[in-house]
Amino acid sequence: MLRGLYTAASGLLADQAWQQAVGNNLDNANTPGYKADRTVIGEFGAVLVTRLGAGGVGVVGEGAAVASSTPDLASGPIDPTGRALDVAPVGGAWLAVRTPQGVRYTQDGALAVNAAGLLVGAQGYPVVGAGGAPIRVPAGAAASIGADGTVYADGRPVGRLLLTAFARPALLSAQGDGLFQAPAGAGARPFAPGTAVVPGALEGSNVNESLLTSQLVQVQAAFQADQESVRTDTATFGQLLQNLGK
Repeated sequence: MLRGLYTAASGLLADQAWQQAVGNNLDNANTPGYKADRTVIGEFGAVLVTRLGAGGVGVVGEGAAVASSTPDLASGPIDPTGRALDVAPVGGAWLAVRTPQGVRYTQDGALAVNAAGLLVGAQGYPVVGAGGAPIRVPAGAAASIGADGTVYADGRPVGRLLLTAFARPALLSAQGDGLFQAPAGAGARPFAPGTAVVPGALEGSNVNESLLTSQLVQVQAAFQADQESVRTDTATFGQLLQNLGK
């Protein structure tokens, strides 16, 4: 009885986590460079059921849990914007920005020049250039970016975007706001062959809205089923306690 209640309750928690992930993906369907979260629901655990003196008779699951939640690193569509400082990384390239927590990587190429003359990413952090230095644009200069990541001010080069590919991109971990942390094992490869940017464009979100709509229907149905199971088990357990008290 209690095991059934626990199983249904753990299912509700897993359904809630899944629903949050699907909702977050839908909310970011139009966010440049956004990578959809892939949530996998698995079995929380299992126990071997035995009959006294008769050996094993089967396995009973202990409920559901989120087995894994990983970002889908597939590229999104390239959307032209015509803005001089917008770039869409291609060829496996990532842009590097310097945050208070260290260097982070992103494929959101909505760049701008801040009041201090630094080229910054969409989150406001300075973009890392070749050699690890920030890229400065002289006041009043017209900035633009070439396909190889070279940054120009009034037609003169003032730096180059540190375009980085990874030998093992699956090791990148999402940090929020479209930023990813790269452990040493990810195998960073600055200016790897084939890395480039498409000037005047942004990489769109790789969210599949039709798939997420289908998943949202599935998770809502699962949530309702688990709710009903909890109600049934609770009512049955309450009736059992009443009968024991007679």
